[in-house]
Amino acid sequence: MNCTSILRAYASLALRCVLLVIMVCGFSVAAFSQNSAVLHGVVTDPTGAVIPNATVNVTTPDGHTAATVKSDGAGAYHTGNLTPGTYIVLGNAPGFAPFASKAVTLGAGENRGFNLKLPIAEVKQQVQVESEPLGEPGSQRLDGRRRAPVW
Repeated sequence: MNCTSILRAYASLALRCVLLVIMVCGFSVAAFSQNSAVLHGVVTDPTGAVIPNATVNVTTPDGHTAATVKSDGAGAYHTGNLTPGTYIVLGNAPGFAPFASKAVTLGAGENRGFNLKLPIAEVKQQVQVESEPLGEPGSQRLDGRRRAPVW
């Protein structure tokens, strides 16, 4: 065997190894994408108007956050690569009351649409009125001048 044939054999072996690595990685990505789930939808107000920049949290029933995303200008949100399981979808935006879904169960490879309708927040105002005592009854007039006490 000469040097050229040895180099060709090593090059052929190296090429086969590279192709094998690419195939294994490609199958791994495909298998991972088939096992994960996707949740997407639109965030709206009670009238159906979209709410841009709303925060959508996807949490496990015990409160661990699985994904946090913001809705886009059209009110749409998209979460990817969720592990199959049960989730609670939470939504909030300024001027709106928080939204919490019932349990949403996602299966492997599922691509589920789930829209959120945020209720308008209640406006609460509190007015506190304070006054100071005016003194003894009948001893002062409203214009601030003192007058003789009334007995």
